[in-house]
Amino acid sequence: MSMFVYATLFISVIFLPSLVMTSTGQSSMAAGLALCFVGLALTFCFDRDREIITPLPIASGWLIGIPFVVLLHAVVGILFEEGFALGRFIGSYLLLIMMLIASWIAANKLIPLSWPTMDRLVELGLWGLLINSVFGLLGMRIFAYTTHKPVGLFAEPSHFSLILAPLLIYAFVSRLRFNVIYLCYLAVWAVLVQSLTTVLVVLMCVVLSIKITLSRVFICLFAVVGSIYVLRTDYFASRLTFSASSDNLSVLTLIQGWESTLLMLDATGGWGVGFQQYGLEDFFGEAAYRMKELGIEVITRLDGGTTAAKLVGEFGIIGLGFLGLYCVGLLIAFLKIRYAYNHHHAGGKVFIFVCFYASFIEFFARGAGYFTPTFFLFAVSVLGWLVIASRSGMRLEGDSNDTLGNQLYSETRQ
Repeated sequence: MSMFVYATLFISVIFLPSLVMTSTGQSSMAAGLALCFVGLALTFCFDRDREIITPLPIASGWLIGIPFVVLLHAVVGILFEEGFALGRFIGSYLLLIMMLIASWIAANKLIPLSWPTMDRLVELGLWGLLINSVFGLLGMRIFAYTTHKPVGLFAEPSHFSLILAPLLIYAFVSRLRFNVIYLCYLAVWAVLVQSLTTVLVVLMCVVLSIKITLSRVFICLFAVVGSIYVLRTDYFASRLTFSASSDNLSVLTLIQGWESTLLMLDATGGWGVGFQQYGLEDFFGEAAYRMKELGIEVITRLDGGTTAAKLVGEFGIIGLGFLGLYCVGLLIAFLKIRYAYNHHHAGGKVFIFVCFYASFIEFFARGAGYFTPTFFLFAVSVLGWLVIASRSGMRLEGDSNDTLGNQLYSETRQ
């Protein structure tokens, strides 16, 4: 597959879902993401170099096992729960299968990528995001179907931050050109446009830095000074006060999601309401009623505010078990990325772990449902991790036939 095709697919996953959403007035990124899935499938079908590195047991479990578990869980819900939205489930279930197939294709192509190739793709994506950030900074609206704070093609700063996370973190780990400048600019940008999720992304980069060098000390000092300034502003201070009586929309949204999740678990005996059934019935707590008092619409009713809340609310005990495994995986991914940063490794395999680590934002800070670019990259990272773990000879720094090239490229970074 040529570099042009890789770049086209990579850029499409980053920007197309938000472009379709904001230009057509869609309520989610699902339509644009589906187009990306189709593009990946067509490219794979016509690719003459269709090397499959996913072992058959892993591929079978991924493409058959996950849909079976979701379907079985839904069947139980249909039999014992009233008001199950079958039409919504079927449409989402088909899209889920498309996402699993697309993530299988993407993982097979992403894992073998060398350090230079992965760097070029991430750099291209970052420049596109930086251009969009300028639109957000100037308050310029490209499309009508956005919130009051659009960021270029993105409906709101949190959507921008979600896809920014894996790219910025990888740029920091890989020591991409101007990575410190990117980090400082986005830290200032986050304060100016008042985006707490972007602040979290910057902090997730900073904590990976463990070497005491002048540039890293500068970054840490910048982060500390920036944090002090942030905490002195009413906007960010209000977001750090978690209470159902708060007047802050972000805080109320986060609390409302988990309150609804707990009510769903109680109503279903811990089983969950089922795949894509979150928010279809009124499971409202104090935060939701507070939002109504303030005249605010519960805009995250269907996605729970965070993906973790949605996952637990829909899959109950199964979702809690998955969340526990996810937290363990998050710690392991963090340690692997720090190792890669400290030992000058990068490339497709490192990007796999970066995507897993970056998904923390979507799971616990601001989610937008399952069908988003970052959740798709999370799915790719899970499958990619399983493949890497099953092939003990696959090292973080690259395949054996590309070790010399990666080593030479690494020396230019130091």
